[in-house]
Amino acid sequence: MRPGVRDRVQTESLLLALAAGAAGALLADWLQPLLVALTPAAVVRLAETGIDGGVFETPPRAAVRRPRVPA
Repeated sequence: MRPGVRDRVQTESLLLALAAGAAGALLADWLQPLLVALTPAAVVRLAETGIDGGVFETPPRAAVRRPRVPA
């Protein structure tokens, strides 16, 4: 594969991963209160639930490490 094409595919994969990560984080932020409300009160450490920083860094790392490009 030519370097120019490979760079474009990798850039596209990174941008899609960033967009998917942002959409997933927004959806998680909206749904987290609903899921906490539906959970029984006996669940241990329920108040500690939240969105971690790893949510934002995993999709771009996966896109850069292994883009879906045919050999």
